[in-house]
Amino acid sequence: MENEILKQRLAQALELAKQGAYAEARAALEQLTLEAPESPEAFYYLGLACKRTQDPEAARTAWEKCLALDPFHHQARTQLSSLT
Repeated sequence: MENEILKQRLAQALELAKQGAYAEARAALEQLTLEAPESPEAFYYLGLACKRTQDPEAARTAWEKCLALDPFHHQARTQLSSLT
């Protein structure tokens, strides 16, 4: 997926979350991770959406995938450690 399209889709999902539409944001981010499986940011934000929808195991999985793609992603590491 092109970088600009990825940024736009992430921004749309984040806007949904900002409006409190966490389930919709999660669905958008789940789709985005299927289309851009190389994007650590998509997995990071998916983890946040999963946490907001009360699904800590899915959040853990998303943040672990983020860290597999980017081992230095500090925010994902911090969020992951908050689950334990």
